Amino acid sequence: GNLGGRKGMEALLGDAAENGYQVLPDAEFLRISKSRWGWWPFTYAAKNINRSLLIEDRFLTSAFFKDGSRAGVYMLAPQKLESAMGKFLSSLGKLPVTGLSVGSLGSTLYSNFDSSRTCDEDGAAALIAASLETARKTCGAVMTSVGYEYAAVRSRYIVDVPVTDSGYDVSAYRVPFYQMVFSGYVEMASKPLNEASNYADSLLLCIETATAPRFNFTYTDTVALENTNYEGLLSTQFSTWKKAAVEAYSQYTALYEKMEDRTIVGYEVLSDKLRKTVFGDGTVIYVNYGTEEADANGVSVPSKGFTAVRDGTIF
Repeated sequence: GNLGGRKGMEALLGDAAENGYQVLPDAEFLRISKSRWGWWPFTYAAKNINRSLLIEDRFLTSAFFKDGSRAGVYMLAPQKLESAMGKFLSSLGKLPVTGLSVGSLGSTLYSNFDSSRTCDEDGAAALIAASLETARKTCGAVMTSVGYEYAAVRSRYIVDVPVTDSGYDVSAYRVPFYQMVFSGYVEMASKPLNEASNYADSLLLCIETATAPRFNFTYTDTVALENTNYEGLLSTQFSTWKKAAVEAYSQYTALYEKMEDRTIVGYEVLSDKLRKTVFGDGTVIYVNYGTEEADANGVSVPSKGFTAVRDGTIF
């Protein structure tokens, strides 16, 4: 059945409006695990270069092997996206939604080699962009994951924004290029911090790059997700992370709500453990990833911490 139902959704949206927060329902349009919207795979799924149906297999999180016990998901033909988006928006009816999270539309791109409707990645990007415009005009705000260029410029919120590099040896040092481009124009949030291998450093990376911290929560223990389509969610039990999440959001908000312009205008690697980010209103944030207190241009920066300065004053 439907979790919560229509009345439950209306109650949630009403509570959000009364208390000043926003709820963005999430919908997946490209990955189709079972028949819906009245379609069947041979008509609506994209095709590989050998004309076989384009299927994304599922993999075991523990070993990254293909999971033969579960069926893969069909990838929707890009030419069918407009229709799917239209039907979904129509199904929302009169629900007072003020935004929509569009699943993987901002992070997944592929060609369709169906002989009767071939579409390369450029064509697919244009079709996705058109659907995002439709969602934005209908719902008011769009949230995308990762946010490729064609999606980022049509989004109000972007989540799963990377705050560091791959860590491969070929990388000399990281630069927050994505945030330098979009900071101050789009609200950005990180990948879930409760799934990070180093929580403390990941939170500092968010502060350094003007990327809001994000968490994935489930009410029950994640053990209940084993052998389900959601077993990729790690350490998500709300009661475990409630205190840390409140502290992270409070720390981030207290810092950035004092800034008039969060556009990144300068970035420096002062040392292996020390970073400097300069913002449009003159605010400078020094972040220290080391285990000892550091000096940054005469400013003391605590170990595993940060110091914010504006007009010569620490705040």
